[in-house]
Amino acid sequence: MASLLGKLNHKPIELYGKVVDQHGEPLADVEVYASVIYNTGLSSGVDQGETKTDASGLFSIKGMKGRTLGIGLAKGGYKYGGDHGPFQFSDLEEPAKQYHPDANKPVVFVMHKLQGAEPMLHFGSLDFRIQSDGTPVRINLMTGKRVSSGGDLVITLKHPKAEKGQQRLEHYPWTAQFIAAGGGFIESTSKLMYLAPEDSYVENLVLGVTGQEPKDYNPGKFRVGQMQAYKQYYLKLGNGCYARVIVEVLADTSPLCDSFVSLHWWLNPKPGSRNLEYDPAKTPTP
Repeated sequence: MASLLGKLNHKPIELYGKVVDQHGEPLADVEVYASVIYNTGLSSGVDQGETKTDASGLFSIKGMKGRTLGIGLAKGGYKYGGDHGPFQFSDLEEPAKQYHPDANKPVVFVMHKLQGAEPMLHFGSLDFRIQSDGTPVRINLMTGKRVSSGGDLVITLKHPKAEKGQQRLEHYPWTAQFIAAGGGFIESTSKLMYLAPEDSYVENLVLGVTGQEPKDYNPGKFRVGQMQAYKQYYLKLGNGCYARVIVEVLADTSPLCDSFVSLHWWLNPKPGSRNLEYDPAKTPTP
């Protein structure tokens, strides 16, 4: 049994990578740290290795054996968000999840050159109760308060409700609309949203499902009758300020429960500055 596990799980580790900054320029002399998890059936643990990038930002990891490879990067004045990995080599993994090295197609790792944090407003996970009939919720992002008119962000939600005395609905359509008047949104999957794009923002953002998706469709479902979406965006305000925001929508069909929009955001109050690095010590008073 141990020999079989070793054959399937203790594989040669080989990875080719390239490190660039957020503008795509190669970074030389980046410290590259490799952590390999192994389990031969007779022994298990973690092996460590390290190397550096060359003048073209290239590096390779070879000569180690195991099942999983993690990569860490370090260079003064830069930060890596861990967007890649872990890399799977074990034959016990599904083929689609296994990493196959190719020296001609190195994995591109992006490190962000730090500009130095500017004063940023930070509002963490504020929940806003919202009606399911399209009644707008207006939010002043500078104060974190709900307002009766205007607002930097206008949100509406539409979805059906179960009748009183009934259980939550299983499959139903819901639509959440976010409007940043004079500004807009750009979706991001990056773990380090430190520099907002200058343009290409979309003013009207729509999230939701049609209710006709397959029964196993799961866009982030909490449980039957509660549909949840989780996204993160760069946000440009109408006054020229930039922010990064995490958006959660909970559309609840229970007649006894409310629906909510949860927002977590970091906002640079200096118009025109796209710098979104955050230092809690520099947080101004709203």
